[in-house]
Amino acid sequence: MEFIVHGEIVLDVPKGFIVMDKQELDEAYSDDNANRWGMINEAGHMVFSVYWHRSGAIAAALANPKDINKSTEKKLSRGLKGHGYHLQTFYSREICGIMAYGFRHDYILREIPYVSDVFTLKRGRMCYTIYCYTRKENEDVNRPVLESVLESMRFV
Repeated sequence: MEFIVHGEIVLDVPKGFIVMDKQELDEAYSDDNANRWGMINEAGHMVFSVYWHRSGAIAAALANPKDINKSTEKKLSRGLKGHGYHLQTFYSREICGIMAYGFRHDYILREIPYVSDVFTLKRGRMCYTIYCYTRKENEDVNRPVLESVLESMRFV
């Protein structure tokens, strides 16, 4: 099944995933953000979400996705400081036909080890941040699923 996120990004929703409603997203991320879309595979312990933010003209001209991604990593590392946060690597890859910048990290939440990838890409003044996390024990099975979703992504 395909889904259109924010009216701009088409992606595949793999078998076993359900699209989360706003309440489920707010509960999963412990916040209230209207600029987010996500899907979950509860049996496979994997969540994939996309956030978006439209910058002002000056900020959009100055900010690049690589720097935004590094800033996101710093904020996330502070937020997960008491949860065994460990940065594995920064890397880049193509998503939606443009260069995106990402990092992989792991952490422990409620005594369960997780691994997560976070990507940032920009299209004009719109910045997208993609989060995918899974239990570490499911990483080998879920990594190809993540790759498949990222490969499916394209702009409308």
